[in-house]
Amino acid sequence: MSNPPNKISQADIYKVLSDENFNVYYILIPSNSLINKHFLTKKEPELAFVMKGDISVTLDKVSYSLQEGDCLYIKKNLPEKWENKGGGNAEILLISK
Repeated sequence: MSNPPNKISQADIYKVLSDENFNVYYILIPSNSLINKHFLTKKEPELAFVMKGDISVTLDKVSYSLQEGDCLYIKKNLPEKWENKGGGNAEILLISK
């Protein structure tokens, strides 16, 4: 990850891998951060895997609490909110089509 990250609100987004079939992003959300939008603008099915930390993701006004090792399949709607309520950074691996 030698390239500088993209920034969405307080989150750092690194594109780790990309080909014609999928994209992989490493996302770092600082502690006690609230992001009121999604990291990607193009809506494709995605899998979010929490590598570190505790986060909350809101989809269709329903909040999902995720901890290290949890994953969430995001089928058709863009998340409305990502929140890191923990004392440390949260790390997410996001895989999209």
